Amino acid sequence: MRYFIKLQYDGSNHHGWQSQPTEIATIQGDIEKAFSKILREKIEVVGCGRTDTGVHARDYYMHMDLDHLDWKLFGRVNRLVSDNIALLNFKAVTDDAHARFDASSRSYEYHIHFQKNPFISGRSFLFPYKSYDRKKMKEGFKKILRGELSIEDFDFRTVVKGEPSKPDETPKKGKKPAVEEADEEIDDVPFAVIENVPIYPGCEKKKNNTEKKNCMSEKVQKFVQKKFNTELAGDLGLEGRQRIAVQFKIDKNGDVVNVRARAPHPKLEQEAVKVVKALPKMVPGRQRGTAVGVLYSLPILFQVEN
Repeated sequence: MRYFIKLQYDGSNHHGWQSQPTEIATIQGDIEKAFSKILREKIEVVGCGRTDTGVHARDYYMHMDLDHLDWKLFGRVNRLVSDNIALLNFKAVTDDAHARFDASSRSYEYHIHFQKNPFISGRSFLFPYKSYDRKKMKEGFKKILRGELSIEDFDFRTVVKGEPSKPDETPKKGKKPAVEEADEEIDDVPFAVIENVPIYPGCEKKKNNTEKKNCMSEKVQKFVQKKFNTELAGDLGLEGRQRIAVQFKIDKNGDVVNVRARAPHPKLEQEAVKVVKALPKMVPGRQRGTAVGVLYSLPILFQVEN
């Protein structure tokens, strides 16, 4: 049986989430070792995403396959893993549910503070300057996120405006460090949390965002079900229930782009990409009044009859 587990962790003493072939401590590795030790068999878990060395997670999910999981076993594992990992809850799910591919959204928070504070050290980056260039700051952090630059190599002197804050200079209540304003560039937003969803043809008259979201999901599913060649799986010799995970973006112009698929066979992936690329042009989604790219995840499920 497959189970989803909700957890939190402090990544300060671990080298990221993913297990490593060596004895390097990782979050995934510690959890797998704890389950394996108690059950006396090799246990593997799958996380909803990866985090790097020193990164923490407040709302993380993983899945695993076990014959049975109850609160007694759950508690034993929770006591065995390191203190900076907390298993919070578990739930039995269908066998095709996937912590990574069924995730509706992911968010990453990067905190900075402007004066020394021993209570948030390790949880926030000290940036002791009164003002900064917001646009240059965002460009720098994007390079860090893409792996093009490490935070240690980022020269913060290129974004500062003015002199460093004095150690005894306490900001007045309600005041924030000065920021040089620039046109804000909003990154792609997951479909689950977009303020104004893309409008699929035929959904224009829906009254609110929730109705438009449901309308779009239904029409996308119907479009794919109608166009997808389900007989292809049988021709490939596949049997039983088939699951294809598709991800794509509806860009700022309302076009479907960056289509990716994961399936039991490459030809099923090609068919899924071809069908999704044929989706009609939509009215683009908007976040804070600005047209943005919207990330969409689509599971394609069907049964191959013998």
